[in-house]
Amino acid sequence: MAFEPIYGRLEAMKALLLWEGRLKRSRLMVLFGIKQTRASQWINEFSEAYPQWTKWNDLTLAHHATSKAYKNTSNNISPNTSLDCYLSITNSPIRSNIEREDGIIWSAFPDFSTPKAEYFSKFYEAITNNIQIETQYRSLSNPEPHTRTLSPHSIVRAGQRWHIRAYCEETKDFRDFALARFTNLKLINQPRIKNAEDDLAWITHVSIEIIAHPNLLESQQRMIRDEYFSGLASRIEYCRGCLVAYFIKDLNATLHPERDFAPAWLLAVANPEDVTPWLIQ
Repeated sequence: MAFEPIYGRLEAMKALLLWEGRLKRSRLMVLFGIKQTRASQWINEFSEAYPQWTKWNDLTLAHHATSKAYKNTSNNISPNTSLDCYLSITNSPIRSNIEREDGIIWSAFPDFSTPKAEYFSKFYEAITNNIQIETQYRSLSNPEPHTRTLSPHSIVRAGQRWHIRAYCEETKDFRDFALARFTNLKLINQPRIKNAEDDLAWITHVSIEIIAHPNLLESQQRMIRDEYFSGLASRIEYCRGCLVAYFIKDLNATLHPERDFAPAWLLAVANPEDVTPWLIQ
């Protein structure tokens, strides 16, 4: 994996430093397939660009992250240095809890709906080529396979499932489709009927304010605020309208703290009047 120009290298090394706590020459050599002299050069470039972010450790033979490195990024982790980026750089997928015995980063949840690569790639091709796709689909309201002609514009990971956001020719509207429920996909060399910019629920960004559950003790609320909001009273996130339901469900945040009690619910939505309309799409 090569990172040119220097900015790409520095951002990759910054992610490595922040999430592993150190930069080590041998680690760079393995990750990026470079020689020892090149790895040393990269570390020197990083030290010059961020002179107070690392400190040499004779015991580990590595440049360790200093408190300044974390102070400078504590409230401003960029997409290039996010955990997802780090996992991508290091090729370290989050493991299931019984996948194998080694590893450091784990998930307690098995992935029940890993899409077939064949289906994923067909939708990817349809989206990138702006064409339609014909398929058989099953739903709770109609569990028998039935034909759908779709104009897909996005692939979405929502919680533990993958979805396709697409315009459906049969229902004449945009909908979410569970990727694992498709069979018999066939690309149609016809232009998409509608695009993402026509999808109002996709292009609308909804503000969601998350707070600690108001029925928690004040000391418990402070703990939750420290855990989720960096000590602030609340956290405001923006979510596409059609994804609001997935966002709320994944957070396990209640819109009704008066009936959904703590500690079963630790978080609550402070502006349910803005959120509720998007839950009944």
